[in-house]
Amino acid sequence: MLGDRVEMFAAAAAAATSHLIIGHIHGGDVATGVLDDAYRHAITKLSHIHFAASKGAYERILRLGEERSRIYQTGSPAIDHLSDTICKNILQLNLWAGFDVREDFLLIVQHPAGGSYEQEKARMEETLWGCHCKGLRAIVLYPNCDPGFSGIIKGAQRLCRQFGWPMIDNLPRSIYLGLLRRARVLVGNSSSGIIEAGYLNVDVVNVGHRQEGREHGANVIHAAYGQRNVSRAIEVILARRQRKRQKAVLYGDGKSGRKIARILGTMPMDERFWQKKLTY
Repeated sequence: MLGDRVEMFAAAAAAATSHLIIGHIHGGDVATGVLDDAYRHAITKLSHIHFAASKGAYERILRLGEERSRIYQTGSPAIDHLSDTICKNILQLNLWAGFDVREDFLLIVQHPAGGSYEQEKARMEETLWGCHCKGLRAIVLYPNCDPGFSGIIKGAQRLCRQFGWPMIDNLPRSIYLGLLRRARVLVGNSSSGIIEAGYLNVDVVNVGHRQEGREHGANVIHAAYGQRNVSRAIEVILARRQRKRQKAVLYGDGKSGRKIARILGTMPMDERFWQKKLTY
């Protein structure tokens, strides 16, 4: 199973009580101040084999008391076949964006990070004002459905109407990756700013604490919540203009799925393997 969502935790709990062997992808990641952290680490403790996306994640799983022989650093499946998935059709991307994506634009994706309705609404409004003062077009995407999401939507809808920016729900992954690849800056707190954007060499302003503690490439600049903080971070990126760095490979080489399949093919999958030992 993949990740840290509540539905994955429910599946892990059901599998554990059914005496099934569980493989977990993306254990050991962090999402500070978000309930996903608790779900992820709980899934790790229920799982029998771990496929860590990064070196830091591998080390955190070890510190949770899991046996080293059960942990593999395979990279993230999110970047497998990334170049084949990206929509490169400019006309199609323009149709979704409502403007020519060959121009500089901001892509904004901000999810709830443990705040109340009012807090998340205010945080989103501050981020959007910080983006608006740069004078660039922007595309705003809907947040996930974590508590506080309706505050983000409410604040974003009002300002998107005021700024004339599109606000898009249910974006196909191929289109999202196409827009991400074309964006001048990704702003917000999506994990795609840490993983996919690094691999695609896209500049990112990571807002707030949701991705705090995650390894990232030189493409990422952190900004605390607030209009001025977001605006200044975007300024730094726009000032350097040219992307001369190499793409980040912290989350693998795009062959995660093959590695996971190969490892699973060698596992005994018997009663002895089901029985785990704590290392502390």
